[in-house]
Amino acid sequence: MVRQIILAIGLSALCLLSKSQIVVSGIVLDQKRNPLPGANVYFEGSFNGTVTDTAGKFVLEEQEPELNILVISYMGYNEQRIAIDRKQKSIFLEIRMEEKMTALKDVVITAGTFGSTDQKKAIILNAYDIATTASAMGDLYGALHTLPGNSFVGEDGGLFVRGGEGNEARTFIEGLLVHKPYTSRMPDLPARGRFNPVLFSGTMFSTGGFSAEYGQAMSSALILSTEGTVARYGTNFGILPFGGSASHTKSFREGTLSVSGDYFNMKYYYKLFPQEIHWIKKPEKMTSNLMYRQKIRQKGMLKVFAAAEFSSSILSLEEPGTADMTRYSLQNSNGYWNAVYSQELSNLWSMRTGFSITADRDNIKPAEDHFTATETDLYVKQVFSRSEQNNLSLKAGAEMNLRNYRQTYFRQSDGLSVRQGLSGVESAVFAEGEYKIAGKVSLRGGLRTEYTEYNKELNLSPRIAIAFKTSDFSQISAAWGYYTQLPETRYLMINHELTNQQAIHYIVNYQWIKQNQTFRAEIYYKNYQHLLRYDSLYAPYKYQYNSGGYGFARGIDLFWRDKKTLKNADYWLSYSYLDTRRLFHDYPVAARPPWFPDHTFSAVYKQYFSRINIQLLSSFSAMSGRPYEDPNKEGFMNSTTPVYTDLSIGCSYVLIKKANLYILHAQITNVLGSKQIYGYRYAKEPDANGFYAFK
Repeated sequence: MVRQIILAIGLSALCLLSKSQIVVSGIVLDQKRNPLPGANVYFEGSFNGTVTDTAGKFVLEEQEPELNILVISYMGYNEQRIAIDRKQKSIFLEIRMEEKMTALKDVVITAGTFGSTDQKKAIILNAYDIATTASAMGDLYGALHTLPGNSFVGEDGGLFVRGGEGNEARTFIEGLLVHKPYTSRMPDLPARGRFNPVLFSGTMFSTGGFSAEYGQAMSSALILSTEGTVARYGTNFGILPFGGSASHTKSFREGTLSVSGDYFNMKYYYKLFPQEIHWIKKPEKMTSNLMYRQKIRQKGMLKVFAAAEFSSSILSLEEPGTADMTRYSLQNSNGYWNAVYSQELSNLWSMRTGFSITADRDNIKPAEDHFTATETDLYVKQVFSRSEQNNLSLKAGAEMNLRNYRQTYFRQSDGLSVRQGLSGVESAVFAEGEYKIAGKVSLRGGLRTEYTEYNKELNLSPRIAIAFKTSDFSQISAAWGYYTQLPETRYLMINHELTNQQAIHYIVNYQWIKQNQTFRAEIYYKNYQHLLRYDSLYAPYKYQYNSGGYGFARGIDLFWRDKKTLKNADYWLSYSYLDTRRLFHDYPVAARPPWFPDHTFSAVYKQYFSRINIQLLSSFSAMSGRPYEDPNKEGFMNSTTPVYTDLSIGCSYVLIKKANLYILHAQITNVLGSKQIYGYRYAKEPDANGFYAFK
């Protein structure tokens, strides 16, 4: 039985009070005295602000004497503005928020989308929801596994959405594509997201039917936005059993600057909690982040985000059927930078321009061999938008990605050395419009045109969506569209003539939202064409690769969230049914890939006890067995793993004392000690009796 425990302590540093400095603390509640975590609290006319914690509490310091209006905002509630008496040095406020009318004033297209930034859409997960999901262990992508449409692949860790491979779900920050959103991973161990979820103020997760603005994603788009006018102010420290973190945010008149760093070393943690893994060097990781915000004139905003990471680890892999152990070493260094400038051009028109740079290097040593892979990407994007006028809104833009990839492989046994690479440009233009009819019907149409230099291919991707308002609290949406994506670099590098893979989405969605309750039901069908095919995984010749694969995925997703029925409680339930088949890679026949169960269920529950400032967290996940191939049996994908279950729990204690915020947090995964099997590794050759050993 393997159990994991995480303890974290956060400390806000006490700042010396200046002559005009004031400390405002308080708690934000709804009309039933339930805390509202994640509410924005800031001084009007300043970047200085914060968000409430899981207990609805906040602490805010301000030095500018002329700033005396405190603004409190929370999605779904009326904004509050409170005059502050600057003669006092310390103030405590209890703020009651009033809920807005929950009727849907305008119909909004929601097919395939879970959002947290647009009040007109289904408000599903915010940063605090993600950070306090017990099974996620603080991982952005881990929390998304509790939403319908996702298949949890414990040996990989990425997003596998509606029958799509992990690389079919792409991540965008401020609309800019992130090429390496996950940490590099060891064999049979999951990757984690590189970015802390609390860095982002908005999370929109689309499982299909998304805007023409986003491309090179066949299945899913995760769209993240960072904070604009509100930033956390102060210094924070975190202590964990395997490392620590520190961050500092400085606010000034027209902007904010935030820096943070983390160091993790699992050496002593794994001694306390042994794992079923033969580590030679326990995982070690160092990360740093920088966020800069600057207001330009009255209606312009510059956002800069930078992240750097270095990690290393070594383990021994057991070889089935033998006593041999294979040493596997991994070092990764990664840097990501982006800058986005947005500007209102008039009362109707606005523009957003930005670029991102990704630099990633893997240094891998399997046994005595040596493999290195280096990738650099420059991504540039320009978007013009027109807000709604006469029921019509428009958006158009262009983007370009310059990729440079190099890899080398050295085989110790015979001295073989192979160098390969790929360089080229991917470009796209897109346009989209949305028209509303009498507040009851919304039509959206878009076209994306992409050109890829590697295979000299031009692709047109039309996308259409429609929504009908069925009542004050419900609507029906539908979406259809073409979504294309290049094969992975390691294959395109060998055969530049491989065509873009393609998926056609068909989605119908029903949504009901009323008084902190949300219900969604969605049925979908995806038709895959031009999927990658090859003779064997490491085939060296161009002719051994082609784009003749195909497949389909169809299913239903259900979601229910309730923050109303139980006092100080929040829970959600999700269920997915998936039927999928593919003829791709080296499959001899069309079959269900090994990542996808038929049925997936998740339940998340959070209970807050206001008198003692404690929040209890729990989550339960279950999925039916996944297919795998047993070479000791006849047929392809001829076996199924056992049912997967996981129960995770957590607890957070919050204390505010002398203008400092203290948080003690603990989590335990797999509390019941379930045997979680994702598949097996088989010996390369059978024994004397013709049996393939496995682990």
